[in-house]
Formats: sequence, C-alpha cells, structure tokens
Amino acid sequence: MWKRLNSSFKTSIQLKLTVYFLLTLAPLIFISVYSNIQSYKVLKQQLSKQATSVMHSEVEYIDMIMQNIDELSVLISTDQTINHLLNQTTSELTPASILDLKQILDKVTKFSDANNYISNISIFHTSSKTMLSSEYGGKRGLNIEQESWFQQTMAANGQTVLVVLPGTEEKHSNSIFDPDDLIFMRLLDINNPVKNNNILAISVPQSKFLHFANEFAASNHTQFYLFSNEGKLLSTTVKNNKIQSETELQHIQEGDFFKIDVSSPYSHWNLVMIQPKDEFYKELDTISLFTIFIISLSFLLAIWTSWLVYKTIASPLGNLSQGMKRLKQGELNIQLKEGRKDEFGYLTTAFNQMALEQKHLIKDIYEKQLRMTKTELKFLQSQINPHFLYNTLDSVYWMAKDHNAEEISEMVFNLSKFFRLNLMKADETVSLEEEIKHLHYYIRIQQIRFMDHFEVDYKIAENTKHIPVIKLLLQPLIENAILHGLERRKSKGILTIETNIVEDRLKVDIIDNGIGIRIDRLRYILDELNHITIERLKNFNNYQEFKPDIFGLRNVKSRLKLFYGDQGDLVIGSKENEGTVVTIYIPFLNLRNGSSYPNRSVPY
Repeated sequence: MWKRLNSSFKTSIQLKLTVYFLLTLAPLIFISVYSNIQSYKVLKQQLSKQATSVMHSEVEYIDMIMQNIDELSVLISTDQTINHLLNQTTSELTPASILDLKQILDKVTKFSDANNYISNISIFHTSSKTMLSSEYGGKRGLNIEQESWFQQTMAANGQTVLVVLPGTEEKHSNSIFDPDDLIFMRLLDINNPVKNNNILAISVPQSKFLHFANEFAASNHTQFYLFSNEGKLLSTTVKNNKIQSETELQHIQEGDFFKIDVSSPYSHWNLVMIQPKDEFYKELDTISLFTIFIISLSFLLAIWTSWLVYKTIASPLGNLSQGMKRLKQGELNIQLKEGRKDEFGYLTTAFNQMALEQKHLIKDIYEKQLRMTKTELKFLQSQINPHFLYNTLDSVYWMAKDHNAEEISEMVFNLSKFFRLNLMKADETVSLEEEIKHLHYYIRIQQIRFMDHFEVDYKIAENTKHIPVIKLLLQPLIENAILHGLERRKSKGILTIETNIVEDRLKVDIIDNGIGIRIDRLRYILDELNHITIERLKNFNNYQEFKPDIFGLRNVKSRLKLFYGDQGDLVIGSKENEGTVVTIYIPFLNLRNGSSYPNRSVPY
C-alpha cells in the first residue's frame, strides 16, 4: 500500500500538488484557529475593561451627586438669613414669624429647583414643630423628636447623616418622606457654638444614583445594586427586588454570572453589576462562531477548488509530457490537440509550432553559420572605416589649403584631431590634461563656426592635470554652454574652464556669461537630474522612463554615477541674463598608495 502511494506521488503531479496544498493549508488553518482563540480572549478582556470603565463612570457620577449634596447642605446650613429667621421664630407662630418662614420656604424652593436631581428639600423647626418643604409647602404639628433619624442627626453633631427608609413602607399623603428617596440630614447653623435642633433634609430619588445604569445595561437581565459603606442596599435597577444587603449577593455563582463591583472613593459606596455570562458574551460568542464557520467553509471551498484546478491542470500537463516523449523519440510530425484559450492552450500551440520548426533545424544551422560569416566580414570592414574617415578628412584639409580656405582647413584639421583622439584611444579614461587638449579641438571648431563670438579662458590647476577622467565627459557641457548660453549673447562672451581640488575631489567649473537659464527651466532641470541615482541606473527599465530632453546633462550625470558612485556629482547654478555655472565633482585615486579617498559630502 505504501509503495503504491509512494509510486503515485512520484509520478502524479496532481497528487503532489494536492499534498503540497494540504501541507500549506494546514498551518494556515491552525494559525487562523489560534488567532480566533486569542482574539476571543483579547475581546473578552476588552469587554470586561469596557464594562469596568462604565462602572467607574457611574461611580464618578454618584460621587458628583454626593459632592453636590454635601456642598448644598453646607451652603444652606450656614446661610445666615435662614438661620437668623429660624432662631428668631418662637414656638408660637406670629404673623411675622409666618412671613419669615415663608421667606425661608421660598429660598429653599429655589435651591431645590436649581438642582434637578433633588426631589425635595425640607427644614424642620423643632420648637414650633413645623416642616418647610419645597415639595409639600409647610406642615405643623409634627412630633419628630422620637424619630430614629432625628436622634441620629442630633448625635452626628453637624455631620451629614444618610437616612434610608424601610422599603416596605407604604407611600401615603401623611408620610413625611417618600420611601423611594434617600434622605441626607444635618443640623442647621453648624458654625454656631450654641447648637439648636433645627434639621435640614435633602431628598434624592434612589433612581437618580443609577440614572445611567439602564443605558449601559447589555440586556434586561443586567442588574445594578448600590450599597452603602455598611453594606445596606441604597438603590437597584431590579424590579420586585428582595435583596437588602450586600451579603445576600454572595450566593451568586461566578461561573454562571459576570460580576463587577466598584467602590466609590468619595462616599465609599459600592456599586455592583451582575449579568449572566451567556448574555454578557453573547455577541462575542456569535462572532466567534461565525469566524469558525467562515474558516471551515473556506477550508472546504479551498479543497474543492484545489481539486478542480489540479484536475484541470493535470490533464494538459500529461498530454504535454507524452508529446515531449514522442518528440524526443524522433516523431517530428507530432501535433497535439488544440482548443483551450488559457496558458495551456498557449503552451500546446507553442509545442506544435516547435515540432514544426524542428524539421527545419538542420537547415537553420547552416543559415546561421552563413550569417555569422557575413557578420565577421562586416566587422572586419568596419575596422577600415575610421582609417577611411581620417584619410578623407586629410584630403579635404589639403584641398582647403590649396584653395586658401584657411577657416575650412582649420576646422577640418581640428575635426580630424577630435575624431582621431576619440576613436583611436581604447581606454575608458584619459588624464585631465588630455581631455582638455581633446576638448580644445571641439571648442576651436565652434569658435570658427561662430566667428570668434566668444573667448575661452583655461584655468587648469597644475596639480589636477594628471587626474584621470572619463573620455568626452566635458564635451556635452561645453556644447550646452556655447549653444544655449553664449550663442544668444549679443556681445562677445567668455567661456571659462577652471579646475581645482576640493575636499580630495577634482572640481571642474564650466562658466559662461551667456543668457543664463530661466528659473522655471532651471527647477525642471534640477528636478530631472535629482531623479538620476545609482539605484535607478541599475534598473534599465526605470532609466528608460526618463524624458529625452536635456540629453547631454542626463548623460554626464548618469556616467558620473555609474563610474564614480555617490562621490561623482553634477551641480548647476544659473541666473537669467547673467550666466551659468556647471560644476562636476570627480573622486580620484591616491597615487601614492592606490587607495580611494574617503567618501565626502558634496558642497552645494
């Protein structure tokens, strides 16, 4: 069995591709499943952090309410007007006292209206057994000395006391407080060393403390509980709630429920959120299942697609293989069945064409040998052409001499010298002195052409003459200076060629006082030259993308980069109607030890 599979694997490309595909696909599936698991864990942590952040926001909101209540209670309890009017009111209310209490009630009502989270602000004047309420107005005949909350407030001696009414208390018209409220009480006139028993009560609905909780709830089963620092229930979002203390939540199983509790740093209250885990992670589980489904479906589709593709590839490959074997055995008339339009159709057509061309192979070999012979003959003939050119120029030179055409004879003489030095010397480089001498013939031709419209000033430093440079490196720059600068100058121009050694490099300046270059044209030229880098030149296709204008400058910059690397460079500066300066930088060998100088930055 194993031998049969091994033999099929060696001879069947379809089986090979299928196995290779499965080997490639398996780690991808493993990585996808592993990534899904890790993403699920990360999303769970993010979801928990988000829920905790929401809880902290709710606690901050609760602390904000508590701080406002404390500040408001201190503001009212220390109000001089309120305390003065209460202190001068006796147990027997006179008309003047009633007006004073009315003034206090108006002020308390304004405080209550200014804070939308407060349901009622009450002031108890114990001596007259009168309650002033922003919600109910005034009530008399209240005997509050026996109430537990009164005794707690008196014992607190000016500190705030939280009163939570029993949840079973029925709400009716004679009740002093609403059982759904949390009441914050403290003594009035707390700054007075002589304490009185007048009490301030600020009522806040329990629901206000969990105002945003229902909005944050992920489902209807999300429960929020707010407990005091003593563990007593203060508020909850649960209807028909039976839990009254924090200890009653200890029966909650953490494996089935998601529980978060956050303590308030200001009031030390504790906010607890409880939600079933299957609901808390419901959307996350849905996404995870959907991801697993997509991975499984992708795997099945990939297997089916691979089988279909490999089945389509295996048949034409087999036909091509059989055709190759028959062609190898000498069956030159073989032709495979065509009809496909894809790459295999192209290969089949190419194979049939190759088989046809194979018949003419021997004849083609003889023809190629004949063409090679003709090519060699043309090459030998091309070697005669320079000599023919020199002899012809020499004949023209002597004919011009015989006819006293001095300018023509001098031009031909310089042209002959220019071509002779250019074509006869096979080296890539020449010394700077030879290059300048060679360049002088070209410049003299141009001077004759333009009737000495410009002069040439050579400032060749003695220590630069021996430095080797690329042949014909300066000629395109001289040509640009003459044709584009000096030719258009109305008066006589000056062309200066100056050489120096700057920072261990040869610096050659070609200066003309011609018409200069327009600023927009100069920017275009500099931008185009900046695109010429060693990396681009190595990529022949990118180099062909360069535009054909400013060919001479492109040629010089490209040759500098290719021959000298980053140390070779070309810099152009010009002012319109004043002239142009073209500078090239060429590194040179240290003649004493044959090593290159260190790379230096090019000065601009």
